[in-house]
Amino acid sequence: MSQTLNKEGTSKKIIVVVACFVSGIMGVGYLITSWNGLLPTIAEEFGWTTAQWGALAGAMPLGSAIMASIAGAIHDKFSPRKVFVFIMISLGILMALRGYVSSFILAYVIAFGGGLISCMIDVGAQKIVTLWFDRDQLYKVTGILFGGASLGYFAGFNLSLLITEAVGSWQRQFVVVGAFLAAWSLFWIFAVPERRREDNALDKDLGNDTAEKISVIQALAIIVKSRQAILCILTEMCSSSMILTFSAIGPLAFTTYWGCSTAQASLVISSSSLIGIAGYIIMPIIGDKIGRRKPLGGIAIPISCTLYCCGLLTQNFGIALVMTMCAGFMNGWGMVMPRILMLESKEIGGRIAGIATGIFVTLAKVTCSLFPMLFAALYAGWGEDIDALLKAWIFMYAVFGGLGTLFIWLTKETGKKVTENK
Repeated sequence: MSQTLNKEGTSKKIIVVVACFVSGIMGVGYLITSWNGLLPTIAEEFGWTTAQWGALAGAMPLGSAIMASIAGAIHDKFSPRKVFVFIMISLGILMALRGYVSSFILAYVIAFGGGLISCMIDVGAQKIVTLWFDRDQLYKVTGILFGGASLGYFAGFNLSLLITEAVGSWQRQFVVVGAFLAAWSLFWIFAVPERRREDNALDKDLGNDTAEKISVIQALAIIVKSRQAILCILTEMCSSSMILTFSAIGPLAFTTYWGCSTAQASLVISSSSLIGIAGYIIMPIIGDKIGRRKPLGGIAIPISCTLYCCGLLTQNFGIALVMTMCAGFMNGWGMVMPRILMLESKEIGGRIAGIATGIFVTLAKVTCSLFPMLFAALYAGWGEDIDALLKAWIFMYAVFGGLGTLFIWLTKETGKKVTENK
């Protein structure tokens, strides 16, 4: 069965991966960081207050958190390929409209709308790859999707500035990129092949009934009753969300504790995403050779959290940079594994991958929004001095990294080298 699935439609599978990869770069990473990177310039130009700036920065994450679970149901019910056509056209329009903002309310609506639509890419891409890839390939492909988003985060901060300089203004930059996003919908229309739910590769591999129709209510009941799904979601909410929060709390910690410049802090923090691209591609290949999921995630999560945490404590730019890059590389196991362990469980599989991933992403985004506030509250409550900052910093990584490690070790192994020998 696996060999047949692996050989089936190789060229079509490549097209699907390319479509999801580029969509993730531009529709997730670039969409978010190009806005955040240029927001100080935009806010200063229009005279928006710090409070308004903060609201605009949080508009997209809020939209994503609200839409993620709904997006899963949409992708499970309708053709993900057709949904992606709508996504790319909508994001193209919203991106282009950024170039015409002049009022705070309009800017907020556009940013919030971008968050609503953007989160459908992450959920939809994970759904569509379960249609085409079984367990022999799913981990590697999921790593590629994570790499695309990471590349987009890095490009949004840097490429957006280059395009702005090339076209003459940040307004034109958004219009140009918006036109590209809308045009990318043509690739989804004419190049990406359709695949029926009944041909779901992951469910065939797991032995699920691919013709079974599951309602949203039934899917939610399955997820709530699934010990594996709950443990994977808890892992993501604790350790993975703590790692993602590094970009939010890192600038304050680095510049306050050791007095480095904002540019140095930004370089250290962004290096995680840059090297993470390689990690998301290389580590799944190694992981599949090993043939296990749980031990790799259980080892990588505490290593990553320790490296992120201790880089600050070195007070050495070079060492902190190397440690952060190593942590980003280890995310190829730590960040991807909770999702893989959930999707490869028989009760979830490809049949409800959309809804399960939607809930997974929703709760993770909620946690990501709460962690910076918790860090700030601890920092303020413990005195707002250097000792308070260090205690808050170590507390966050030790507690939530530790909990995430515990939860992933409690999951059931889904790697083929273990499951096929039983």
